Amino acid sequence: MGGAGAERGAARRVTQRSMAPDETRAHAVPWSRDAVEAGVRRGEDLAGAALAGLDLSWTELREARLAGADLSGANLFEADLRDADLHAAKLVGADLARADLRGADLSEADLSGASLGGARLEGARLEGPVREA
Repeated sequence: MGGAGAERGAARRVTQRSMAPDETRAHAVPWSRDAVEAGVRRGEDLAGAALAGLDLSWTELREARLAGADLSGANLFEADLRDADLHAAKLVGADLARADLRGADLSEADLSGASLGGARLEGARLEGPVREA
């Protein structure tokens, strides 16, 4: 009975603990570069996560679920954000230079002051009130 499967189930229950109505699991975790990458690899929903100022340059964030996340001032230089959900994300002053954003959902994202030089945007969704750099 027990084993690794039972341990993973117990860990999942612990991380999905009951929270106040205005608190999300993403807000309750102290994020680091390694924690973000590991969460994305596991397919975690990081919607609304407070990631402002993190150095996420050259990270593999493909298909990341970051809707509404605060990435203000984050370093995403050459990050792989293909097919990422960045709907309504706050990317104010973020460095997205040479980032791969092909197929990413940037609709309603705030890109005020963001650096996008050399970023790949083919197929990215940019509709809605996207605030541009």
